[in-house]
Amino acid sequence: MIQNSPVLVPLLLLAAAIIIPVLAIRKTGAAYLVAVAASLGSVAISAYNMFRVWNVGPLSYHFGGWMPPIGIEYVLDSLSAFVALVVNVVAFVVLCHAGGLKAKEISGKSVPIIPWCCCFSAVQTASS
Repeated sequence: MIQNSPVLVPLLLLAAAIIIPVLAIRKTGAAYLVAVAASLGSVAISAYNMFRVWNVGPLSYHFGGWMPPIGIEYVLDSLSAFVALVVNVVAFVVLCHAGGLKAKEISGKSVPIIPWCCCFSAVQTASS
């Protein structure tokens, strides 16, 4: 699990984007809570990755076990770990603030949280 930590941030947000529609069928409030939990989890994993990069050095993850000439290599160095942490903290603060505005601005409708999770998953993948 620890060796897979660089790739857990985008996968956590993608998993939330898949789970949210299933939960939103019964309870629309559950979708927001799952998004906040996934965002908080991504902040925690990004902070862990940042400290791990400071202690160990750049982290490299090979998707599917294939080496770089054939497969995809995901490298997390100190700059990309810092950018990922800043993006996740800002996204978490914005999502928490959006929860209070949801009731005031969009009454009776759900906020599009699924595209938010997909978007920040893509940002995480691009920043690393």
